Amino acid sequence: MNRTTISTLLLVTLFCLKSYATIFIVNNTGDSSSMGSGTFRRAIIDVNNDIFPPHNIVFNIATPFPVLNPATTPYPAIGRTTDVNGTNTGVGGGIVTINGANVTAGAIGLTLTAFAGSSTIRNFSIINFNNQAIQINVNNATISNNRIGVDATGTIAGPNGTGIQVPNPAANLTITNNIISGNRTNGINWLSTGATSTIQQNLIGVDITGTIAIPNSNGISAATGSNLIIINNTISGNRGFGITSTAPNSFNISANRIGTDSSGLFAVSNGTGILITNFTALNTRAITNNIISGNAINGINLNNADNITISLNRVGVSAADDFLGNENIGISLTNGSINNTIGSLTSGQGNIIANNPGGGVRVDGATTIRNAIIGNNIFNNNNAGIVLVNNGNSNQQPPILDSICYSGTTLTIHGTAPAIAPLGTELRIQFFANDAANKTNEGQIYLGDSTPVLPGPFTAMLTGITMLPFSPTYISATAVANNNTGSSPGDTSTFSASLSPLALSITPAFQSVCVGDDITLTAITTNPDGTTLYAWTGPNGFMENTGTNPNLTITNATAANSGNYTVSTNSPFFSCPQTSSPAEVAVAVPCTFNTVNN
Repeated sequence: MNRTTISTLLLVTLFCLKSYATIFIVNNTGDSSSMGSGTFRRAIIDVNNDIFPPHNIVFNIATPFPVLNPATTPYPAIGRTTDVNGTNTGVGGGIVTINGANVTAGAIGLTLTAFAGSSTIRNFSIINFNNQAIQINVNNATISNNRIGVDATGTIAGPNGTGIQVPNPAANLTITNNIISGNRTNGINWLSTGATSTIQQNLIGVDITGTIAIPNSNGISAATGSNLIIINNTISGNRGFGITSTAPNSFNISANRIGTDSSGLFAVSNGTGILITNFTALNTRAITNNIISGNAINGINLNNADNITISLNRVGVSAADDFLGNENIGISLTNGSINNTIGSLTSGQGNIIANNPGGGVRVDGATTIRNAIIGNNIFNNNNAGIVLVNNGNSNQQPPILDSICYSGTTLTIHGTAPAIAPLGTELRIQFFANDAANKTNEGQIYLGDSTPVLPGPFTAMLTGITMLPFSPTYISATAVANNNTGSSPGDTSTFSASLSPLALSITPAFQSVCVGDDITLTAITTNPDGTTLYAWTGPNGFMENTGTNPNLTITNATAANSGNYTVSTNSPFFSCPQTSSPAEVAVAVPCTFNTVNN
């Protein structure tokens, strides 16, 4: 065995035997690089000179909330696996602030590079760097509990150029529990196509309370990404977009507050909540279970973006489902966005899209097609729940509702499904209940679907509806062409004109007549079509069919005519049998009048 081999084995053995972290202590706020100086700069140099990880850099400075002011030369990049913890364990306590105001233009605050994978940067305030506060060039790093772009109190901006930048090919990163606000460009600038990384539980664009805007230009900008998970953040108060992404790979944007405070109850506006643009791949993309409300323009923009699922979001309402509209459109699809799904065929998985005066969902452009808008609750959008502009969604036409019958727990709907190309394509008709304020081009409460139908007359039966939600209830519908991949839902229409279920009553509900007078009762039904047939029943076996005449007249009344009367309806053209509540008639025996003597 030669000397080189022995030396290599010795180094490997020493490396494997090291089961503890080498600790480097920073005990002053100076900036010297001299050996033994106890500065942060020297600690980084010592870490990089020690080839045996892991390492810890800790701070024990007597000054409370110490501030490091690096001179014109930026700190060296951290090149070994290190836990860099800015909590000051000295008598003064607090966290360490790194102030880059004096550093050369273009310098970066802290950089992880080379062999610094699995490192952690935590508990710092990093402010006033002309370039990014933190750059991550390695895998498996964690950035946590920092204040990036704000001071140690989390309330005063100290703008960096960018908060955190992630170049290619960094992967498996975790950015968590930071305040990333007040930066001149992006809070987080994601440029890596590396594998799964998570951005979670951060305040991005707001102060430490989560209620006051300290804006970045954009909250998160993801130019690339592979399975990027953005979950449970407050991304609000940013001047441009809360999230903007052109990444061609998969992402999951979930459980965030975008445009609201951290409670989800009050507006802290971004310009637009989410912009997804130039997405054309088939990978998994999901925007789910977020509150996207209170933004100054739109909630979500899809611009030349394909195959994105948007479900379970509140778009224009608060966490308490109160009014918190975006100031223009809830969800906007433009410029060739195709094959997107807004909502779900699974009950309870749709979105609430409300209070957006420019429209709930707007589909714009002849190449913006096959976008399914299904299973949502869409209301109070200025009578523009779904808007198709410039032949968006192939200008799919809505169905025509002819009659609606509600009997027991079954809603029976007769109508006409619109024509669609190509011939033979089936349609799914979705039905919605609305109150009077939302009876025009809205779909307030999703009720259910028809089985697939072809263009032409249809009958749909929705069962298990124990009660209608409003009095009166107006039913609207959309036509959804099954023209997407695998005959799945695609082009979706605007909402149809609404119609109330047939309702039957008798007027007057009570009357008193004298023996020998006439009894007159009138059946009142909604949406009569001239073919409705009326059949009356009454006391002592009384029965009379009045045909299509809704009026019942009994001449020369007797005491035997006293009692309750009901009317039932049917039609030879559709099945909607109904029976009214009873009306009471009292025939006075004898009939007496007050007499006035002259």
